[in-house]
Amino acid sequence: MFDYLDANASLRIDTARVGLWAVSAHVPVTLSALMRRPRRFRAAVLSNGYTLDLDGNTVAYTFRSLGLVAACEGRSTEQLPADVPLFIARSGQDEMAGLNSTLERFVEAAITRNLPVTFSNHPTAPHAFEVNDDSKLSRVIIEQMLEFMQHHLS
Repeated sequence: MFDYLDANASLRIDTARVGLWAVSAHVPVTLSALMRRPRRFRAAVLSNGYTLDLDGNTVAYTFRSLGLVAACEGRSTEQLPADVPLFIARSGQDEMAGLNSTLERFVEAAITRNLPVTFSNHPTAPHAFEVNDDSKLSRVIIEQMLEFMQHHLS
């Protein structure tokens, strides 16, 4: 995609100001992209997502059982760029198997490594609160996500 954008400047897309936004099962793909091409991205929003298998194989097992590829299998927070800010959102009532436990370990490991992490927890929200929970707190967190991206991309 980036090769295409670079070769097609007529699209007038500033490829030096790109952020990634991922939810749920797309989060590992986004983390993988950050690890492969860190200079391409200024920031990432990761919401309600499986992250890395820091406890063994929860993510890989879950993805395989759903017929998905675990894009970050065998990877760790050590492989993430130290200069790409991350906004991580968590739904306290997320019903996806093992999701919150992997997300919590990821946040802890990212903080231990001193990565630029912003974390927001919605204690009463279900999975995909952005779509499934029309509450004041959901709107506040979505606004925080948008402001985070706006700040890092301007």
